[in-house]
Amino acid sequence: GEGTLFQREFIYPTPTLFFTIMDRLVVRRRVQSESELATQQLKALLEMGSSRSALDVNSYYFLDEWSVPASPNAVWPYIVNGGDYPRWWGMVYDKVESLNHMAGDQVGAKAAVQAHGRLPYTIRFTSEVTAVTAPTMMSLKAYGDLSGTGTWRLTPTKAGTRVTFEWIVQADKPLLRLLSPLVKPVLAENHRWTMRQGEAALQKLLGAKIHHAAKR
Repeated sequence: GEGTLFQREFIYPTPTLFFTIMDRLVVRRRVQSESELATQQLKALLEMGSSRSALDVNSYYFLDEWSVPASPNAVWPYIVNGGDYPRWWGMVYDKVESLNHMAGDQVGAKAAVQAHGRLPYTIRFTSEVTAVTAPTMMSLKAYGDLSGTGTWRLTPTKAGTRVTFEWIVQADKPLLRLLSPLVKPVLAENHRWTMRQGEAALQKLLGAKIHHAAKR
């Protein structure tokens, strides 16, 4: 049936052997059933357009979640000020430069982004803020090596803030388009690795600030 077809198209086995060779990266997937992941991927990609081309191997859907020990007001500046990403998310972002000198939390703000992950390639794209509800939501569109949309959401919790990032993109970089049919799971895991670096860095940064403030 249709469900089986789409699962075969979007769910791939974890490329453990590849990552053993590539720096012995241990793949740690979030606990999520294949059926749930397939449903999320299919829903997001269908929203990109009804054409069959949107459902190809170059399309990616990610929904990452962080837990940060600070309030949304404290987390918000780190999310919206992309120019600071290389400072605290430095293992991933090489450069984020404003293209129109607007604040990162203003609709219309554009930035040139250069980033990399665990694999030996660099991603370059332009991001443009499309919607903001401070301090809980920011949406953006991207074009360049990747094209698509992203949305940050900050939700208060008893422990601090739940941060989610929904990233719906298509690989337009020639190298990625060439590799996607062969190693899509590897490229997807590379994204998840970059997000884990961001979560760990922000947890450490804001956790240390809270600890320092409590000692005063």
